[in-house]
Amino acid sequence: MEWKPAVVSVVCMLLSMAGFKPGYGVAGDVPRGVRLGRVFPHDGRDRSCLIHVPLSYREGQPVPLVFVFHGGTGTAKMIAQFTGFDELSQRHGFIVVYPQGLNGHWNDGRKEEEFREHNESVDDVGFIIALLESLKAEFAVDPNAVFATGVSNGGMFSHRLGIEHSQQFAAIAPMIGGIPEPIADGKPQQPVSVLLMNGTEDPFVPYGGGPITVRLFPLLRRRRLPDRGRVISTDAAVRFWLRHNGIAAEPRTTKLADTDPNDGCRVERTEWSDAERRVSVVLYKIIGGGHTYPGGSQYLPERVIGRTCGDFQATEAIWAFFAAHRR
Repeated sequence: MEWKPAVVSVVCMLLSMAGFKPGYGVAGDVPRGVRLGRVFPHDGRDRSCLIHVPLSYREGQPVPLVFVFHGGTGTAKMIAQFTGFDELSQRHGFIVVYPQGLNGHWNDGRKEEEFREHNESVDDVGFIIALLESLKAEFAVDPNAVFATGVSNGGMFSHRLGIEHSQQFAAIAPMIGGIPEPIADGKPQQPVSVLLMNGTEDPFVPYGGGPITVRLFPLLRRRRLPDRGRVISTDAAVRFWLRHNGIAAEPRTTKLADTDPNDGCRVERTEWSDAERRVSVVLYKIIGGGHTYPGGSQYLPERVIGRTCGDFQATEAIWAFFAAHRR
């Protein structure tokens, strides 16, 4: 989805922005335990990212690498603060990278050219793959433990990376972002473990598939805003990944404890696994949930984005999934 500037201002007000210290890119002398700002030239443009290197990092000892992608009109700093991956990076010893999309968008495979996130002249996929290779050259990255996650536009972009570069990513975790219809016929070359979290009452990215809509405030009810492309349904996305991963196992569904009875949400977790090949597809169905991040803040009013589930913490669940699904 794409948020208008007024909405971004509200979000920026509600979210406390984390600062970062500039990094120097000197192999063997990497500042640890802080967020490094980097500029990375690609395709005639200066691209940027933030990198968090854990205190435990030691040169020559391979560690996992996690990409975290912001949503439409978002920033790397916003998503770093919002998800809290720095803390898990410190605790579990992986490197986390927050790339910045041009004008706050990712080219996730949708085709409506009037929107910046669908501009085919922007090679975001090429940027991330080139950035990954650069990071591998600078840090001791475990090539079998490279992962991608993101929210909304960043979640759709995570799907695209998994589909088009399955050989690079052991697992992906798209949040509140479906598979755009134009890339739903893609053919990943290798199995990719996938974790999906979608709310059944998402007002922007429909759980059942269809047009991505933007309804910001009640005063805009009479004004029809253009759709931002289309996604396939969450169930179709699950079938897509099961088919390409060759998983034929019966699903196992559990209901998470309703630890926050006031959030108006319940959670069903369903897993399809091939234990021999260590590949899985997991769906967190957030019943009653909106365009929100489980365990995160209600960053905009419920009437705008829907309910936020408080029954579990998404960042913890994502890392647990990644840690169990090295290639």
